[in-house]
Amino acid sequence: MQIARPIGHDAALERLWRAARAGRLPHALLFEGRAGIGKYAAARWLALGCLCARGPGEPCGECGPCRRVLSGGERGNHADLFVIDPLLEGEERIRIGRIAERGGTGEEGESEPSLEAFLELRPLEGSWRVVLVREAHRMNLAAQNALLKMLEEPRPGTLIVLETSRPAGLLATIKSRCIRIRFEALSRARCEEALRAAGLEPAAAHELARLSDGSPGAALAMARNGTRALRERLVSVVRRERPALDVAAELQELEGDFPGKSPGARERERARVVLELCQALVRDAWRLRAGLAPEDLPHGDVARELAERFGERELARQGENLALARADVERNLAPVPLLERALLVLSDGVPARPR
Repeated sequence: MQIARPIGHDAALERLWRAARAGRLPHALLFEGRAGIGKYAAARWLALGCLCARGPGEPCGECGPCRRVLSGGERGNHADLFVIDPLLEGEERIRIGRIAERGGTGEEGESEPSLEAFLELRPLEGSWRVVLVREAHRMNLAAQNALLKMLEEPRPGTLIVLETSRPAGLLATIKSRCIRIRFEALSRARCEEALRAAGLEPAAAHELARLSDGSPGAALAMARNGTRALRERLVSVVRRERPALDVAAELQELEGDFPGKSPGARERERARVVLELCQALVRDAWRLRAGLAPEDLPHGDVARELAERFGERELARQGENLALARADVERNLAPVPLLERALLVLSDGVPARPR
């Protein structure tokens, strides 16, 4: 399990370790904030510090428990750590079989480990059992209801950390049973520094720190999926240099790393990335009209042209239509028509969904 020290979240982690040492750490935490700002990295660092032989506190990285967490791949190799990571598992949703015992099968026909089975066991090495759920909003309704029962009856010595960039996707009852901790983005300068340390070229690090608005994880994902090239095509549509439908077809051919177990899942992920870029452009145009300076916005240079072309009511309608198109991706509608509708919104302001 490769765990880098999270950047910019030291104070929040130290408060949590202090509470753990005093016996006041809640059994369930919800780490929320924008995607890619290090919430999940902070959750893993917190877990490492709780399981460390010298903890709870800053992990030493050298003791037996630390070495076991750090070995064995992304899930670690520590008996008291349970990780649910849909990105690692290539799943679009977290299904009930990962939360409660339902006899699901893994890729090789073996029963998938469930959180319920993990919690039935006692701690094997220390006083803590730690559960990490990445992108918890991906849990389907059945999985969330199963988790809710576990949150209502906490086990002694258990820490469940849910990480999400979309808390609206979680049941209100789940959120009410967690202590919610808000994480903020880094400054662009610190984000650029982190990206250079991760191996990005200076020019790419500088641009992606701006486009991600201080989210190193989001910036690295942008580097992998070719966001800069995707955005270049969207800019040509905003400026009406190229027909929207021609560009929509071209977007399907651009290279990029879009995770998914099947070609269809990968194309839906591509559509999500493009649609979220469209939403970001319109959102920044709205912010410009509200008085923010272009240099303070990730897409301020391009958004200015949208803000000059469309009024506030039109921009609000565009944002609504793009949100509907983005929701249609989750309904498994064909990605190509969704992208065509979205690019027509950027070019002409027409509805992205028939009414």
